[in-house]
Amino acid sequence: MDKKFDIILKTAKQLATENPQGWVGDNCDLVAASGSVSQALTTGDVRDLQVAYANATLHVEDLTFTFYREGRDNMIMITQTDKN
Repeated sequence: MDKKFDIILKTAKQLATENPQGWVGDNCDLVAASGSVSQALTTGDVRDLQVAYANATLHVEDLTFTFYREGRDNMIMITQTDKN
């Protein structure tokens, strides 16, 4: 999963830069966004991460991943941590 997590992290950095107020999407949205980084990420890879951090947050480097449910959908919010 390390290589897959690297893809997720690189994608998240791009999304946070492009969306300063934060990015929100589901598994498919994150996989689609990862296409500019790598074609190797699958919805199953993202789902594994969502299961591990269900209804929780994950802080990695200067990013915060928030995993939550919206109705029947598993959602991910990615925000950049304030460096101040």
